[in-house]
Amino acid sequence: MVLVIGNIQAQDDIPDEAPPPKEIDSLAQDLENSGIVIQEVTYEKKPINPLAPSKAAFYSAVLPGLGQFYNKRGAWWKIPVIYGGFATGVGLYAFNNGEYNKARDAFKRRLAGFEDDEFFDINGDNPPGSEPDVDDEALESAQENLQRSRDLWLVINIEW
Repeated sequence: MVLVIGNIQAQDDIPDEAPPPKEIDSLAQDLENSGIVIQEVTYEKKPINPLAPSKAAFYSAVLPGLGQFYNKRGAWWKIPVIYGGFATGVGLYAFNNGEYNKARDAFKRRLAGFEDDEFFDINGDNPPGSEPDVDDEALESAQENLQRSRDLWLVINIEW
């Protein structure tokens, strides 16, 4: 049996080698010489709150858009856009519905033989028994167009 005794050293006993010299950035040197200072920017991570998404979802369930306001990430401007778009759609639906009802009622009265609707004498110069300012075909066409517009705004509001 051969016994080998050698000089065994732990890694802690080995002297540290000098770190390699840092290379000098010639571009940074040139910029510093011309008066431009280069600063290093460090990114600091913010702690994540795991309950924040559920809280934002709860706020949005209570009042749509409130979760965007809670997030505070610059998305608050979406709230008036969404509500303004919805209010515009509802307003246009209501306007078209009102105009449709006027045209429909006038057309029904014309078919029944009445001449007292608002479209019969628009200018106020037609004597009774004369031709109407808006004839029956134009009134029927207006009624159909207004109904189509009203229904379109209803579909747009449902999709919104």
